[in-house]
Amino acid sequence: MTDPAAEFGINVLGLMSGTSLDGLDIALCHFRKNKDRWEYEILKAETMEYSQDWRDNLSDIEMRSALEFAFL
Repeated sequence: MTDPAAEFGINVLGLMSGTSLDGLDIALCHFRKNKDRWEYEILKAETMEYSQDWRDNLSDIEMRSALEFAFL
């Protein structure tokens, strides 16, 4: 049986926010299998910058309760 993801490829949306609190990195990538090797292509990538208020909220997030976190 053939794996459709390997045969036709698959698009994956990745999200990451690092410790610098500069913003949310977003990447849309296409993965496909070529013989026994996976290949990828970055279709679109962008960083959405956080506002100063959002950075301030995130800077001490580890000191907040789960309830406070939920209401950010």
